[in-house]
Amino acid sequence: MILFLLLVPMAEIAIFVEVGSRIGAGMTVLLVIISAVAGIWLVRRQGFATATRVQAMIARGESPALGMLEGLALYLRHMGVTGTVIRHPPAGGDSERRPLEGESRRVD
Repeated sequence: MILFLLLVPMAEIAIFVEVGSRIGAGMTVLLVIISAVAGIWLVRRQGFATATRVQAMIARGESPALGMLEGLALYLRHMGVTGTVIRHPPAGGDSERRPLEGESRRVD
């Protein structure tokens, strides 16, 4: 995991240098700005969709906890190392989805 966290930024820098040498520094900076604006737009769009789902859950009388956690994960996903840790399940852990407190139902 540490190796991954070190290699990704180094690969990103290498790509920036290569692209900059081919199309120029100004165009490279412009592409980075355009991709950042597009990323911000996508995150906002997903955030509004999550907020709409949470409001619908509240209107139906359901617990909005899962929807709120999805919104939090969406926000944290784009926060660097924290997002990387949240996106990937722990090694060796079961990948089964576990219910949140209050969501479990007894089946006899």
